[in-house]
Amino acid sequence: MLWPGAKNKYAGLYMKKKNGMRGFTLFEIMIVIAVMAIVAAIATPLLLSALPEMNLKSAARDIYSAVNETKAEALKRGVNVTLLFNPPANSYLIFLDNGAGGGTANDGIVNGTEPTILTTTALPRWVSFDPAVSGTGVSYANNALVFSPQGIPIIAATGLSVPAPLTVGLRAVSSSGAVLEKRTITVSVAGGINMQ
Repeated sequence: MLWPGAKNKYAGLYMKKKNGMRGFTLFEIMIVIAVMAIVAAIATPLLLSALPEMNLKSAARDIYSAVNETKAEALKRGVNVTLLFNPPANSYLIFLDNGAGGGTANDGIVNGTEPTILTTTALPRWVSFDPAVSGTGVSYANNALVFSPQGIPIIAATGLSVPAPLTVGLRAVSSSGAVLEKRTITVSVAGGINMQ
């Protein structure tokens, strides 16, 4: 404790430090916020215009993977495995078409308690099946890609090999409805899978 009139040797040092500290002024903060708003206003439309095409690439990779998974499951399990597309709902799923639980085996339709391998997966926003491919976007009979235990695509119910390559068409559509880009996944009669 100091008596009246006595000087504390640290008091001046503390005051200098406190007065020497510097922060941002309100004006500087407002300038930074204004610059960030301008950058966001420029970047947002560019990002939004690129989203449909990015979603299309992602959806094409996902369907390509689903086709590979369907073929691999058929080979592994030794039974027919179906990749069923639902173009009106823009979705697809993979299931064992084995007639379990009162279903009909090898009909290309999920019925009874046939087990699903991949639950219903919806296409991302701005992506749909391309009706330029067979009117629905899918050139498979009944929209079902069925792989036999030998890894060869067959026609559901008949078990016959498909007569020609099968294609799934996808397209990216802008918010105004304009088609921006297209992709296809093709399965050859021998079971080869190609994405373009």
